[in-house]
Amino acid sequence: MTTLKNDALTAPVLLELNKARNYHSLTLTASLADKVAFPVISTYSNSTYYEEITCVGYNPAMSRIEAVVNINQISGYNGSLCTGGSVEYVRFFVNYGSGFQDLGITTFSVHDIPPATDHPISYMVYMNLNDAGHEKLCGSPVVPVVRAILQWNQAPTSNPSQVPFFGNVVDIHIQLNPDKLELPVIKPIVPIADLLTLYAKDKIDTHRPIFPVVSAGLAGGKNVAVIAQSGDLQHLATLGTTLDSVISSISSFKATGPASNTDFEELTCVGLDTDTDTLGAVIKIKRSSGYGGDLCHAGSTEFVAFWADWNNTGNYNSYLGTTAVAVHDLNGSFPADDLYYCVSLPVNVSQHLKACATPNIIRIRAVLSWASLPSTTDSNALNYYGNRLDTHVQVRPGQDAGKGVQEVIYAVGGVDISMIDDVAAGGTDLAVFGGSVSPSTYRPFGGVIDIQGSFDYTGAPGTIDYQVQYSSDGTNWFPVNDTLTNYMIFWEELSVANPHPLHVITQNAKPGGWFSYLPSLSPLLHTEENNMLAYWPTSTQNGLYYLRMAWTTDTVNHTGVQYSQVIKIMVWNTNFTLTTVPHATLDTTKTLDLVITGGDCKTYKQGEKINGQLRVQSKYFGSWNLSIQPSGHIHTIPAGSLLIAPASGRSVGALTDMGDTVYNWTIDTQFLDPCGYTLCLYGADRSILNSDGSQFHWEELFVGFSVIA
Repeated sequence: MTTLKNDALTAPVLLELNKARNYHSLTLTASLADKVAFPVISTYSNSTYYEEITCVGYNPAMSRIEAVVNINQISGYNGSLCTGGSVEYVRFFVNYGSGFQDLGITTFSVHDIPPATDHPISYMVYMNLNDAGHEKLCGSPVVPVVRAILQWNQAPTSNPSQVPFFGNVVDIHIQLNPDKLELPVIKPIVPIADLLTLYAKDKIDTHRPIFPVVSAGLAGGKNVAVIAQSGDLQHLATLGTTLDSVISSISSFKATGPASNTDFEELTCVGLDTDTDTLGAVIKIKRSSGYGGDLCHAGSTEFVAFWADWNNTGNYNSYLGTTAVAVHDLNGSFPADDLYYCVSLPVNVSQHLKACATPNIIRIRAVLSWASLPSTTDSNALNYYGNRLDTHVQVRPGQDAGKGVQEVIYAVGGVDISMIDDVAAGGTDLAVFGGSVSPSTYRPFGGVIDIQGSFDYTGAPGTIDYQVQYSSDGTNWFPVNDTLTNYMIFWEELSVANPHPLHVITQNAKPGGWFSYLPSLSPLLHTEENNMLAYWPTSTQNGLYYLRMAWTTDTVNHTGVQYSQVIKIMVWNTNFTLTTVPHATLDTTKTLDLVITGGDCKTYKQGEKINGQLRVQSKYFGSWNLSIQPSGHIHTIPAGSLLIAPASGRSVGALTDMGDTVYNWTIDTQFLDPCGYTLCLYGADRSILNSDGSQFHWEELFVGFSVIA
């Protein structure tokens, strides 16, 4: 993991930094004006004094990127927990080898929270990575780079080279899952004898590949004689060790500190997503092999158990659950700066909520164990491989325990509802993803809109029925969907043989459009992977819509229905219109068009000017770009000159900016080799499609021309 940091803060610099913090919070900008007003800190952009990304990881099975952010100070965040506070933005990028691609933004709210002894407070954010099209066969590991940019109170731009004013940048390598269609349902296990031979050249201790079999046998109550009958252990003497020595080392091992053997894997950070009540941890994988086989084989499992100290007594006596991630040998594909994986565990905090006037900061412990389940009774126990970490997290404010059912909708379309704002947009139109004066951050929703949330209650699964409803007028309400897929996690079933107890449950709505709420604390913890309440397919809707949740404990007659707060969102499902039939005049009936004056497919002498027009129109205009291919035949363009004039593209400049109705452009062919060329117009709006901040409506249009000497 590589990260930029600047911690050399002297007293004068810290004073100026605090002044800049206050100025920054008022202007909501990290522009050059800040640096002019506070020149002493102009070199301290990327300051981690207040907040810092401490680690980033990826879970291949869940296609989920997680980042843990530490909040380091007790103040400087624009108010207490009972106020709006401020926002921390994390923007993710991925580089598969041809440059960073923007994945979108995730956020969480921060506040002034004393005392200093509770800091740093660790928050977790996550985002799903759409890796379709980048998967390869199991023999060819895909190890891209993920970049995370943290910035306080202003969304980072889509420029991956941006240096945040308050925040930092972290790069890590991750490993994608192989192509699922190519893999068998059950991957083969590499025999121990083969592993020992493979690992000999890497100087891996012989106990490492033997450990999973012996540890599982001991945990299952088997004696030495029974364990010795394992086919994999018949020839240990010829491999330089004995079963007795392996069992002796495992049985006699007892860690006395926060770590045992961390030569291969190490827990690096832990945090809590306060919106989803989900704990996350990042695991650093340090070796290219030693994990039970490559991606074509079963590999091994990193287990993480979470514990809570709800009363802050220093005793982590509340076991929350265990989760896991699979790891493999990557050999020559292993990056020089290691690999980072993550795990997550939804937890039920409904019995530990407090009002906002009493910030609820608790201690969390995570215990890492390779290839063997960590203890569920002793938070101090460590197995042979692994370590433990303690941190402080903030539990979201809420209704005190014992005061009945409380419903929570915390995100719509992947955006926290605190970030859905119409006031900043002038009140005339509902915009989303507020918190910045940049119009590019105000985005409508389209496609399938996810609604995420939860209920705080103590009943068994299915004791609450609910529906998410929509309305176009605030009066007439309808269920958003009639089928729901729950990705339920029953944590009590976790085992070495079943490290990922994920159960897919598809519900058809009951009469009236009601669904059973399945997550619960009783009788055993049942959670929904993404706290998904509903999916709303909006392919035909446009305009302002209202959302709310209806619920009742009468699961038969559905009487006594109660309703949540109403959320307003703008829905936009209008893509660009265009025609691909050749034409010489701009078509003003289309929202995206491109023409060369006099017609395309013409020939021009090198040095001539080519004139044309383009049109890109959308109520929620995002950007357009005009490019020429093949780019390899474009000369170096001297300073002061332009290949395409007056500009080859632009982004939205104001909330009222709907693009260009007629834009005249000129190509200077003196910078082009004699060749055939394609001129491409790319237009995009700024909608959030299918609850993915990196998706939006876009279209391309092509015309051709050639240049001769």
